Amino acid sequence: MNPNLPNGIKAACGLSLFGGILSVAYLALFYESGEGFIAVSAFYMLAAVLFFALAGAFVKGGQWKWRVALFVSFLNIGVVVACIAAGYFDQAAGALLIVLNVCIVVLATMPASRRWLDARA
Repeated sequence: MNPNLPNGIKAACGLSLFGGILSVAYLALFYESGEGFIAVSAFYMLAAVLFFALAGAFVKGGQWKWRVALFVSFLNIGVVVACIAAGYFDQAAGALLIVLNVCIVVLATMPASRRWLDARA
């Protein structure tokens, strides 16, 4: 990583990568063969893809504006909350994914992070 990156961007990138890896791990951990398993698998993969997309926004070549990164974070929070409410996600697993997303939002709203994101797009 670029040493000139703000610390908030570095931490948000790390949390995003961790969230994506965790989502894939939860997919394997909570896999149950049966009716509806494709939907559950798809939602865990959707959460992982959104986390990995966020990680891409927080690297040197990221092309996203600050608002787009926040939108994707809130979209991911919405997906996880809806999946918990529908019973697709384990509550503890979903809660951890939500906490990671909230931490990413907080880090992305730091002034240095916002300036860096808007300067790159």
